[in-house]
Amino acid sequence: MVRTASFVWGFLADKIYMSKASRKILKEYKIKTCCKPLGRLPKEPRSLEHLEKMTKAIGERNEAKCSFGTDKKNYRAYIRAKYPQTAVCRTRICYFVKNVMKFIRELCLALFEFWLNLWTDAIAKYRVHGFASMAIY
Repeated sequence: MVRTASFVWGFLADKIYMSKASRKILKEYKIKTCCKPLGRLPKEPRSLEHLEKMTKAIGERNEAKCSFGTDKKNYRAYIRAKYPQTAVCRTRICYFVKNVMKFIRELCLALFEFWLNLWTDAIAKYRVHGFASMAIY
């Protein structure tokens, strides 16, 4: 589920949860879904933009589902802790570390894109400057 303030505008779920009744409720509340429509395949293939949007949504759903699966495994029976408080603490640390890793990954990507933009701008300025000096001779 994707939230903006207190309004839900998107729903990411497995195919098994996208029944006719679920779709009716989502349509009633004007919540967008990124799932395959029921019924026949369309005559014309979907646009590339739509396919990219679906792929991105599936990736986001898989990321959330993977983290919940790992946390369920940690929280239920696989934590070998002497005290229940230690198990709860370990589960919270798992959530914290996952959030930090996601933040660092996005930060590294943003820094790389920033550096790449600076580098391409510098190359473009050098080419223009070099061309102008050649035109003077």
